[in-house]
Amino acid sequence: MVVTAQTELGGIQAIPELAPQWKKLNLAEILKRKAAFVSISQNNESGGALGHENHRERGSLPATIKTLKAARKASNFVSFNWIGYNIYRGSDPQNIFDKVQYETWVEGLNVNEEKRQWDNELVDELQELVEPDDLQSHECALQTSLIGTPFPLELARKRVEVIVFKEGVHRRKCSFGT
Repeated sequence: MVVTAQTELGGIQAIPELAPQWKKLNLAEILKRKAAFVSISQNNESGGALGHENHRERGSLPATIKTLKAARKASNFVSFNWIGYNIYRGSDPQNIFDKVQYETWVEGLNVNEEKRQWDNELVDELQELVEPDDLQSHECALQTSLIGTPFPLELARKRVEVIVFKEGVHRRKCSFGT
């Protein structure tokens, strides 16, 4: 794909063509099964320690809001989850790779406890959409919501078959099997 100045970033055109095996799936039918909406890593960012990530400019925030509103209207969505992260992970268990990652996030920052808490909160636009029964938690292991959070138990208890992930600040690839 050739990107020109007129090419719009994000949206449906940003989704690559499906591989041949996935074209065989009826995604509309799959999305009718018991489902969970999951927002990951959509912490405060504008003016925050990770402001350079620019998730607002990349369209992630409006896409999350649109996806959430559609999921709230669908009767098969039985679980809504907001999983944040703490970029100040000095006291978290870490291996040598984690240590370098954590240090890079906060290198040169001079922040007080109030600023640290703010950086780790869900952005206001999404916080306004959180409902009382929604699950809110933070990652405990670097870049995974499936270890050390109540999320796996939530999925099991509600017998979720489909997960719709909306990811925020960090650009990372995830894959897992069921």
